[in-house]
Amino acid sequence: MRKGSLLLAAAMGFALMSAVGVWAATEKVLYSFTDGSDGGYPAGGVIFDSAGNLYGTTSSGGVYNLGTVFELSPLNGGWVETVLYNFTGHSDGSSPSGGLLIDKFGNLYGTTQTNVFELQRLKARWKEIVLYSPPGGQFVRVGCGQGGPSVWNDRLWRHLWER
Repeated sequence: MRKGSLLLAAAMGFALMSAVGVWAATEKVLYSFTDGSDGGYPAGGVIFDSAGNLYGTTSSGGVYNLGTVFELSPLNGGWVETVLYNFTGHSDGSSPSGGLLIDKFGNLYGTTQTNVFELQRLKARWKEIVLYSPPGGQFVRVGCGQGGPSVWNDRLWRHLWER
């Protein structure tokens, strides 16, 4: 595993880990996924909101075993995991395939194998909206990370900027 990133998603270990520093010799497990209703195989990177909550995706697990969007919140020196959305494999897609973006309102944006989605933060829940699905059942082949070029990043950043 590569050192130096603030947070690393360890797909094989079902855990999110934080590196202590650039040359750290130890890591701390923040949460271990069970590949059950909490999700499994973290996909892509993770992002923080202004309150210190961490958001990411899993490519499997969840209620339908088709992936989740999750939040990790700091609590009493530890982290509590909450599943924000369970993918059903219908029009919402399945198996999120990359990191997330967050806008100034706290809405989340990402990709599944078959679409680009938005999770809108409502008062007590989250609502998933498909922003784009390629024609003819084509796969979305890039994720929505904050790093690296992609056509989805360009489109999403323009969409967020216009809000």
